Amino acid sequence: MEMLNAISPGLSAIFPTAQLQLAKKYLGKYRGEISRLEESLKKCPALGDTIGMDEHPAAFHYFYKSVDIYICEYSPEKRLMFGYSVMFGDLVNSEWGYIDLDSILTMVFLNLDLYLGERSIEAALYEKYPDFFEKPLSLGERG
Repeated sequence: MEMLNAISPGLSAIFPTAQLQLAKKYLGKYRGEISRLEESLKKCPALGDTIGMDEHPAAFHYFYKSVDIYICEYSPEKRLMFGYSVMFGDLVNSEWGYIDLDSILTMVFLNLDLYLGERSIEAALYEKYPDFFEKPLSLGERG
């Protein structure tokens, strides 16, 4: 595996500014997490590629307190993402939709999750809100 010495321009483009500065400053400490994010960026489906899937890959997760934005599709050219958003804990009005990357980056309180790991958005939502979301098949038998 190649030693990571910098954060790529592609990944830098989706990092909140303040968090990016810290990630660059402490790259040695977060090298593994940044490498995982670089892989997620390479594997992230293009817009429309997850239509019809039972579970959507959680490529990225932006969060702050009761705000969660899970991303499963991304177009760097359009600076547009698609995913599932829970805003301020409002599960009833949480929804799938498109979100402009610049809109995410202007929410200065948001952070990009360095520790998301590989899972589906559905699994992440169930794990955080088990009383609201149905258990997905990727987490084993329902019940």
